[in-house]
Amino acid sequence: MTGKFTEADTEKYYDTSDDRYRISWHPDGSKHWGYFDNLDEARTYEDFLRGCDRWNEYMLERSGISSESRVLEVCCGNGKAAVWIAQQKGCEVVGIDLSTTHISN
Repeated sequence: MTGKFTEADTEKYYDTSDDRYRISWHPDGSKHWGYFDNLDEARTYEDFLRGCDRWNEYMLERSGISSESRVLEVCCGNGKAAVWIAQQKGCEVVGIDLSTTHISN
């Protein structure tokens, strides 16, 4: 089965839409979802940033990743989460992303 979009189409989309995504990026350049104790109480930008950090912590806590792990992060964007995982666990992490623009960030 042939898809509607090619790899080149997808790469072009992410490379050219980088500015739009930056609006909601964490100051360290990463873009991901947040995890909140109570979303109704999350009102400020700082609340959002803390939610983003908590999401990383939540996922890592449940992942089973240890210092002996080898991790592959697919669609890593700028790789900030991959670097953070390696720093937290002391494991080997490799990140890959189709968008050269995201990686260069």
